[in-house]
Amino acid sequence: MTTFEIQPLGDRAVRISFGDEISLDTQEKLIAAQRVLDAANIKSVEHWLPSYTALTVLYDPLIHSFQELKQELTSCLKDIPHAKLEHSKIFHIPVCYGGQFGPDLEYVADFHQMSTKEVIDYHTEPTYPIYMIGFAPGFPYLGGLNEKLFTPRLSVPREKVYAGSVGIGGKQTGIYPISSPGGWQIIGRTPLQLFQKYQSYPTMIEAGSFLRFISIGEDEYHKIELLVEENKYQWQIEEVVKVEGGQVRAY
Repeated sequence: MTTFEIQPLGDRAVRISFGDEISLDTQEKLIAAQRVLDAANIKSVEHWLPSYTALTVLYDPLIHSFQELKQELTSCLKDIPHAKLEHSKIFHIPVCYGGQFGPDLEYVADFHQMSTKEVIDYHTEPTYPIYMIGFAPGFPYLGGLNEKLFTPRLSVPREKVYAGSVGIGGKQTGIYPISSPGGWQIIGRTPLQLFQKYQSYPTMIEAGSFLRFISIGEDEYHKIELLVEENKYQWQIEEVVKVEGGQVRAY
């Protein structure tokens, strides 16, 4: 039986918490809960938003009171199985590291007393789970950053970080989907557009999937950039994933 806690969040939202552990196990519970909610089609539920360990459910209080909705949610979620992530996707994200695209790469290398190549190798090695999308449209919150790359954020944030910038902030790594202020250490940039506001589905990647960074050179960056601008680029996606003991394998 899956354990969870339901609490009010304002006058038209509730928070369904599945504990406080950020892990693939918790991620599976969140994915399963979303699938159950989708199938249940509760009349008052308008939308839900996943985070690391909880779902925020937005609802119409004129249809259901908090207590009525809590009863509905408890009933449909009490026996949910884990949603195994073995049939998810791995999105390959090409990144040009260093130089004009990664102005903080050398700082990160110096901070950890390693070469820039080692930083790139450690950063491209993992298959990162995408725990949630937030901060900005299409911004992926990733787990799995090698602890050897944990790096403090900038003491003074930049006024502008370019769209596609790949950064490290503390124990996390991620990609800025749009140009915005930001305080993460920028080590590279992808030519892909993670957020396209005029598309039917403006964000390509999604929570519950996985992501891998692929190191490319500057020439390859510009080739892909041109294909993206011409809407000809084909995203590299692996469709089959096997998760064993927290390790992700594609085959």
